[in-house]
Amino acid sequence: MHVTPTPRHGKAAIAVFVGIIGIVFFEINQLNGDCDSIAGPGVNWSGCKKNNIGLSGKNLEGAEFRSISLSGADLTNSVLRNADLEGANLEGADLSGADLSSASLFQTNLRDANIQNAVLTGSNSSQADLTGASINPHQLFFSKRWAGKDGGSQKKNVSGAPKHRMNIRFKGGRFEDQDLRNLDFSNVIFGDVSFSDSAMQGANFHKTQFTRVRFTNVDLAGASFPYAFIERSKFEHANLDEVDFDQAILSQLTFQNSTLRAAKLPSSEVSIKTVYFASSCGDQHTKLPDHHFIAMCE
Repeated sequence: MHVTPTPRHGKAAIAVFVGIIGIVFFEINQLNGDCDSIAGPGVNWSGCKKNNIGLSGKNLEGAEFRSISLSGADLTNSVLRNADLEGANLEGADLSGADLSSASLFQTNLRDANIQNAVLTGSNSSQADLTGASINPHQLFFSKRWAGKDGGSQKKNVSGAPKHRMNIRFKGGRFEDQDLRNLDFSNVIFGDVSFSDSAMQGANFHKTQFTRVRFTNVDLAGASFPYAFIERSKFEHANLDEVDFDQAILSQLTFQNSTLRAAKLPSSEVSIKTVYFASSCGDQHTKLPDHHFIAMCE
């Protein structure tokens, strides 16, 4: 039997529809934040578009900036302590001198951003993209004495060391002519990066990934690469004495005019593929897998 809706039924349906629309708009508003609110401590601009905005020297402590777009923004010397920048787009932004201590930079896009002299104490930069970013290596890579027991970076913040520094990505960057001795590069992903002319003795590369990286005229004596993955990279005129590659995976590498005295390379054939020792040398303490040979250093 067909029942024709009465006006009362129609009003009820409209009320329900309006209620649903109201809830949807409320949730969207909560997601996006109040994009018209004035910049200040605790401001919620999540999901807003604020490209090229000038916020130099502003106090934005505790700000909610999740998924915000701040491409090209001027944030020099701004205060972003405890700010939530998860998933934010800061490509090309100027964050030089900014205070980002204890801020969340999880999955933040920092491509081509200027982070020179920014304070990153206790920040979470897990899975952040720093491709082409301008940054002092000591801001992210700290001394091995702060590393965890397994060689990886610990989560507890000690003496200003960044925490949760997992899977930071660098592509196309240059760390040339730098003093990087005894620093911890655990879990960092490097692609098309140059470390030419740098001092990297005793560095820790626990689970670090390298693709098309150049180590030209680099001193890596005593460095360790536990569980690192290195492919299509070159060590040229490098000092690799006492370097430990034992638990690393090496693929398509060239060691040219380099020294590997007492160096340890992977003992498994599975972990070392297409590796060339061109004009390089080792000594009686250099450990190579079967069927691999290197000239003796004079």
